[in-house]
Amino acid sequence: MDHKLKLERQYYIGLMSGSSLDGIDAVLARWYGEKIHILATHFQSYPDILRLKLRHLVEGSGSEDPLHQFGQTHSLLGHHYAKAVLQLLAQTQVIPAQVAAIGCHGQTLRHCPGGESAYSLQAGDPHIVARLTGITTVSHFRQADMIAGGQGAPLAPVFHAATLSEPGRNTAVINIGGIANISIIDQHGNVIYGYDTGPGNALMNDWSQSHLNQPYDDGGTWASQHHPSPVLLDKLLSDVFIQKKPPKSSGRDYFHLSWLQKHIHNLSLSPGDIQASLCEFTARTIADAIGNHTPEQARVIICGGGWHNHFLVKRIRALCAPREVQSTESLGIDPDFVEAAAFAWLARCCIHQQPLWLKSVTGAALPSILGSITPAPPTLFDYSHPGVMRHE
Repeated sequence: MDHKLKLERQYYIGLMSGSSLDGIDAVLARWYGEKIHILATHFQSYPDILRLKLRHLVEGSGSEDPLHQFGQTHSLLGHHYAKAVLQLLAQTQVIPAQVAAIGCHGQTLRHCPGGESAYSLQAGDPHIVARLTGITTVSHFRQADMIAGGQGAPLAPVFHAATLSEPGRNTAVINIGGIANISIIDQHGNVIYGYDTGPGNALMNDWSQSHLNQPYDDGGTWASQHHPSPVLLDKLLSDVFIQKKPPKSSGRDYFHLSWLQKHIHNLSLSPGDIQASLCEFTARTIADAIGNHTPEQARVIICGGGWHNHFLVKRIRALCAPREVQSTESLGIDPDFVEAAAFAWLARCCIHQQPLWLKSVTGAALPSILGSITPAPPTLFDYSHPGVMRHE
């Protein structure tokens, strides 16, 4: 590699596949000083068979040997991550040798923080990603924080503070994926709190799939046509996770349809009213977190797929008034790709050996360098011709 190419090796790729289990978000980014510039984005949906395998693993269902099921999924995801990277690069003039690293979060299957046996399990083999792309891959971001006594999640708040804060003003950043999380940033750009507030889209999506045979309630239209049940809402808001004080984190292995069925048992409610209750539940848990930690002059910034649920956003705006509520699009970052950009940033921190201390977010007692590095192989794999190796 010549000297000029070494100097240009300033690009990073972030990959995020979240608790919605819908696919892979990919971002190609470059930094000018500490300011991020996103060059390209790509979304790659999961094929139905992979989505089914993931749901079985997350929910502990299915008849297949779970270890075999995990092994297959771990490998299959690695191939899909690599494909997403190469399709992302195909949109630009950037070649793999110019990319310093990929930040590959992986697909979370279990997240169990707390205690001596705490763990967080993500699928998606980084060795496959590094081999098929020829790019150094950073993965397993959560483990070092958990060993330091932290929850291992959420990790995005430090990225939110670095890119979305406004001097002299408090900011709440809300990411609404399958699970919703909040970052509270003070007027000096410091992260004060960061934690999972509860379900974001997960329960609404699952309920819509079960009763409308649609993967999500488009724009929140179904929920807007019905009425939330005060009885059900009280039950949901009384859940032990919702009542727990931060730091706290959760996942789809906790908030799923079996969890919901326990709460709606013996309640005579229409499917539409249950959907409206789930929407209000998400809005209330988010608004309560904002109200607990920010003054009325604070601004609220939303990212994630939940921004496209117009009725949900309308309810959040109403509950958070008079605070200003906007999306990250107003700050130059597509709300669908903020989390992927965060893992490009975290990969950059890892490559530069920059420790991060997430005490105010995860509760970690010590700073840690987050991520494990899988080096790029000495040769590149030609993805268009499987099995063919080509030398640089």
